Amino acid sequence: METAYIQLGGNLPETSSFFLRFVTSEVPLWGTVVSCSSCFETEPWGFDSPNPFLNAVICIQTELSPESLMQKLLAFEEQAGRRRKTAANYENRIIDLDVLALGEQIVNKKTITVPHPRLHLRKFVLQPLSQIAPHWVHPILGKSTLELLADCTDHSKTKRLTNQYAELAIFSG
Repeated sequence: METAYIQLGGNLPETSSFFLRFVTSEVPLWGTVVSCSSCFETEPWGFDSPNPFLNAVICIQTELSPESLMQKLLAFEEQAGRRRKTAANYENRIIDLDVLALGEQIVNKKTITVPHPRLHLRKFVLQPLSQIAPHWVHPILGKSTLELLADCTDHSKTKRLTNQYAELAIFSG
C-alpha cells in the first residue's frame, strides 16, 4: 500500500457535490481515505474568472500504480462532465483531480509526473496539504510541506471554509 495525496479543485456550482461523491463513492472502490483537509476558497490561478475555486487535498492508501491512479482520476473527471483541453490553457472546471504525491515515488512519464511538477508553486495546493501532511517531505526538493508553503511566492487569496462543505470534515483524521 502506498500513501497518495490527491488534490481536488473546481469552480462551478456542482463542484462540492462532486468532491463528496468522489471521496465517498469513488475512492473506496480502489483505496481507503485516511484524511481530508478543509475546503479552501481560492482565486483562479493562471486565468481570470469571476468564479472562485474550491480546493482540498485527501490522503488515501492505495495499491494502484501511478498510471492506474491517474487513469481513475481522469475517468471520474470525465464521468463528472469535465473535458480536458489539450492546450495548456486554464479554464473553469467542474472538478480537477491531480496526484500530488504517491509515497516517495518519483515518476516522470507522459501520462503522469509525481510529485506534481507545480505543487510547490501553488498556495491553493500547499495550504490544504499542510493541514493533513505538514511534515511530508518532497522527494526531489527535500523540503517539508510547511517549508514549501513558507517559501511559496504565490500570494493569491485563500480562505478556509467553515460550516460549508462540512461533509468532507468527516474524513479528517
